[in-house]
Amino acid sequence: MNAKRTLATTLGLTAVAGTSLALRPWFMRWGAEGWDSRRTWPGDELSPRPLSVATRAITIHAPASRVWP
Repeated sequence: MNAKRTLATTLGLTAVAGTSLALRPWFMRWGAEGWDSRRTWPGDELSPRPLSVATRAITIHAPASRVWP
């Protein structure tokens, strides 16, 4: 019984880790178009060689005057 539990735990953790690694690039660019991820953003100069980069975006169907009154 203990061997089955260990195997199930190992397989479960492997599945979670594999899924996380496979989906990580998508999560790090959530909603961003290709050009959003490649451009330079304000504050990028504060960390010239980051270990990880995440660019996320949303589309708001409203004029800037309504979003930022």
